[in-house]
Amino acid sequence: MKSFPLLGLLLIAAATTAITTTVAYAQTTTPAAQQIIDNARAACAGVTPSVLAELCVSVVYESPTTLVLNGEMLIVQTGGYTQNPFFWQAVDGFKAQGYTIDSVLLSGQGSQGNPHEFSVVMSK
Repeated sequence: MKSFPLLGLLLIAAATTAITTTVAYAQTTTPAAQQIIDNARAACAGVTPSVLAELCVSVVYESPTTLVLNGEMLIVQTGGYTQNPFFWQAVDGFKAQGYTIDSVLLSGQGSQGNPHEFSVVMSK
């Protein structure tokens, strides 16, 4: 078994971290999908600081037949946190366009650094 100096291990860890955190995927949305998201975010910005409205709902993936949405379960409101109805407002908007819900996932630990988030997979 080879042993690595501590500095070498730190450099390997830093390089690995840099590689995994710099990978990003650009997602473009159709104008109709963007309108639904914009409407939900605008409503969210009415009750939470506008800089946080993007956390209410976002499109992770969109194709002609599949849609994946993500949003935090709780949003910041004066005096604390409250349920996020704007995520479900967007889901309802996509349902009106003919999408159906295939699955709903709740992830996260419910902490400030790792909040609960909903992910919904929808299809036409």
